Amino acid sequence: MSRYHSRRESLYEAERAEFVTRATALHKMMMEASRNLATSRADYRALTNLNGSICEAIKGITGEDPKWMRSAVDDSTPLSSR
Repeated sequence: MSRYHSRRESLYEAERAEFVTRATALHKMMMEASRNLATSRADYRALTNLNGSICEAIKGITGEDPKWMRSAVDDSTPLSSR
């Protein structure tokens, strides 16, 4: 007889942090690999598409853009204060 196992609705905080750490490491590796590729080539586009998906996954899981995508200046800061 099989038992029904209820699934959680989200990752634990430690799992979120680990995902972001690993995804960030993959992002850095892909950016390093793509530096010497022509932007019109399939390999470059594939790395760019995968990186975009990683960014979306991080935002979906954490509710925030990855740190490397965030502006150095908070967008809510008035221009006169920058």
